[in-house]
Amino acid sequence: MDSRARWLIAALALILIAVLAWWWRSPSSWVGAPTPDSALVAIEVVGEGFGRVGPVQVEAGTETQLHAVLVASGGGDEAMYYTEAPGLEVAGQRIPAERIAPWPGRRPKLRWFSIEGAVPFQQVQSAESVEARFSSIYRPDWPDVWTLPGRVKPSSTSSYRWLYGEDQDAFGTLRYEVRVEFYKRTGDLLPEERYSSPSVESALEDPATFPTLTVALADPLRAATQVFGLAQFEPSAGLSEETSASIRAQVNELAQQRLAFESLTVIADTARSAGLQPADLQWRTVTLEDGTPWATEGSGEGLQPGDFLQIAGRVTVLYQDRGEIGILDPQDLCLDFARGAAVLPLDDVFDVEGDLSLARLGGEP
Repeated sequence: MDSRARWLIAALALILIAVLAWWWRSPSSWVGAPTPDSALVAIEVVGEGFGRVGPVQVEAGTETQLHAVLVASGGGDEAMYYTEAPGLEVAGQRIPAERIAPWPGRRPKLRWFSIEGAVPFQQVQSAESVEARFSSIYRPDWPDVWTLPGRVKPSSTSSYRWLYGEDQDAFGTLRYEVRVEFYKRTGDLLPEERYSSPSVESALEDPATFPTLTVALADPLRAATQVFGLAQFEPSAGLSEETSASIRAQVNELAQQRLAFESLTVIADTARSAGLQPADLQWRTVTLEDGTPWATEGSGEGLQPGDFLQIAGRVTVLYQDRGEIGILDPQDLCLDFARGAAVLPLDDVFDVEGDLSLARLGGEP
């Protein structure tokens, strides 16, 4: 081999080393791939053809998906959005299809988080004490993928069982965060680059644009089921009517943004969904052992989901007929708001042999 050939080989080797060095300097980059700027989470209602970066409300049973999105300038005037979503809506604007594509660089690791209320229930002394607080919780049970099914189950299995029982599908409200991480080598403990979608601070400061999924049952259970997963604030006992009203007003401001709730408003909204004002409800005395019938299919006579049971001011919303089918009994399920929203059997709430007050949303009490 002559000297000219050796010099050519050496030059090519140097060029190759330089290219590899440039490629490795940014773990997110493939040759020609852009450098990401940030990450987002988009929620898609399957069938709509796009994911929305912001709140989404659906009826239980509607299929949804969560999409991770990497945002990159790509050196141009307009950002590119890298995702598996079929389309995107960001800040209320649809993103042109030519600015949406799968990520062309090296595959990252995607870590998903749920943003959950730090305290499920609080009794407060003043409106100034009403403050929504969230925690970002890593979900190792959610796969390392760009797209996964929408879900509103809380992170704690014990909390899930307490909230919904053993065999209930989840409903309620949950927020999401994703962290897109690039590692220089397989096995590295720390990423060399990380791009995180907005987290706790943004959930509180700008809830109107934060990725939030609310799954609720149809009316008359919509108001009572959409608050699961939110913090509940109630006035402490013994406060003046004025102080209690100011607390409820403050909570209801947060409720408009899906940040918190209080039980009286949930009960009132449930009644209004059936065309009734709370003051119009007619109450009669029943027990869990007197054979009060549930309505049969196609009949408006008898108990139905959404009817109310109460004792000493503790109001629950009837949810499902369990135990002896067709008859009100201790195993039937209710939505309870004594210390945070929960699905409970009636005998966990009421004395089986005691008198209760029943108000029906349809027909005579």
